[in-house]
Amino acid sequence: MHKKIDIFQLAKLQALLFFPIGILSGFIYSIGGLIYDLLKTGSVNLGSFLAFFAIIGMPVLFYVIGFILGIVEGFMFNTFLVRFLDKIYKIKF
Repeated sequence: MHKKIDIFQLAKLQALLFFPIGILSGFIYSIGGLIYDLLKTGSVNLGSFLAFFAIIGMPVLFYVIGFILGIVEGFMFNTFLVRFLDKIYKIKF
């Protein structure tokens, strides 16, 4: 009998791994937008205000993308890799 990966558990794990990367990316993006506005215009305007929404938006976006990728990866592992390893290398999971 083949051992299969629980797709939902993998999706949750992948989403939790992507979330901190989203926080870091959102922070870098918002600080970069602030510095750009200060250097170009000399003041903070609506563009830099909207860039700070990346602190909230990017972690959520990365979480959702990580969850979807976890589902795809788990499905691909369960359908293709397990059969490939069994037939070619005689490895049982």
